[in-house]
Amino acid sequence: MPAASFTVNSPSSITAIVPDVTSVAPDGYTLGPVTVTAAVGVAQSATDFAVVPPALTAFAIGAAGQQPTGLAVGDFNGDGKLDAATADYGSNTVTVLFGAGDGTFLSPTLTIPLPSYAHHPFGIAVGKLTPGSDALSIVTANGGESGVCAALIRGNGDGTFQAAQPVFYAHPFVQVAVGDVDGDNLPDIVGASTDGTCTVNLSPVGSGRGAEFSLSTPIFGVAIAKFHTGSGPKPGVVVAAYAAGKIGVVPGNGDGTFAAPIFTDVGGQNDKFLAVGDFNHDGKADVATSNQDSNTVSVLLGNGNGTFLAAATYAVGATPMGITVGDVNNDGNADLIVTDFGSDAVSVLMGDGTGAFAPELRYAAGTHPTAVAMGAFTTGEATPDIVAALDLGHAHDLVTLASNKPTITGFTPTNGPAGTQVVITGTNFVNVAAVAFNGKRPRTLS
Repeated sequence: MPAASFTVNSPSSITAIVPDVTSVAPDGYTLGPVTVTAAVGVAQSATDFAVVPPALTAFAIGAAGQQPTGLAVGDFNGDGKLDAATADYGSNTVTVLFGAGDGTFLSPTLTIPLPSYAHHPFGIAVGKLTPGSDALSIVTANGGESGVCAALIRGNGDGTFQAAQPVFYAHPFVQVAVGDVDGDNLPDIVGASTDGTCTVNLSPVGSGRGAEFSLSTPIFGVAIAKFHTGSGPKPGVVVAAYAAGKIGVVPGNGDGTFAAPIFTDVGGQNDKFLAVGDFNHDGKADVATSNQDSNTVSVLLGNGNGTFLAAATYAVGATPMGITVGDVNNDGNADLIVTDFGSDAVSVLMGDGTGAFAPELRYAAGTHPTAVAMGAFTTGEATPDIVAALDLGHAHDLVTLASNKPTITGFTPTNGPAGTQVVITGTNFVNVAAVAFNGKRPRTLS
């Protein structure tokens, strides 16, 4: 790290502006402690200097269909660049946006019309759903005709797709997840219905193998994870029981069958969307929910047996909807990203690795963001980007929220005795909490 530079105002005053943190650590780390070296000794601050994550800028990246309510990401054309796909509730389509590798998307986009039975796609998921192929396919959750719960759009791996085919069950889905629930290393489809039914369609998709079970309360969000630790943990399902203000974990038996659900209060109201991650590095699945009527996010730390510690809640913007887990600042800890539909914003809550999260950082995203995802849309950048679907009324869009990294343009003077005041100029000094000179290596998030 460069030596400290400073300008003297008085023997008892030192003013410092942020040095170039990108030369010593990824964004978002704590640097410190602050030290001042004089001829007679070294002074060390009692507190650290922290650089919180830089500002995010939202910009339109491509048109989606009407009312995009679902969002998923993957490499659909095999070019090594991340793409995005939306479920367009208002136009009964799926829109695929091919990544350019620089945080933007190519034009034109690909619009895939859904058959008449696949009315109002809401949720969307991707996975390798064609046996013997590594190509990503798309599955949508549809509230269409009775007996059709989802549409499967098989990818060819080159950016083209086959015609949608129906996935038959009696309960239309509102959300869908893809994962292996029966231990055969093949992806299965799990869907949630607002009538309280959770439906499992086992691989190969379309084989008719599967199961249904009722949770006896309306459900919405759904995810697949291993909620039980120990020898041979088996994947289970977690659903958002939004009408009851709970989540329900349905433990898997490892063969496509499931045990009785275990419910836990989330401490919020109308928790329709959820995400799963390991928030405290204990190897146990944790859950976060967005609570639309409480304007909060709930965090539930798993005990490794399908139960959770009491929920902790964090304030976010109005009407939070989509929620995802990612490492926004590359510190190795899980962070939460949520769309604030009523605030036209995205909230980022930085995790500290213990299961706790810092107060939200809120970023303007455009009109009515619905779904959210995260990924490396900029080739060569370690810091991932956030992409959100916007419901703009009749003109619908996606936006990418990309990092604006701080830069140093200069500082004066370049040397001086203890007590010197330094003025450093640069760009994007946003949300800066403090400064460190001659500091130790980065330690923790702030």
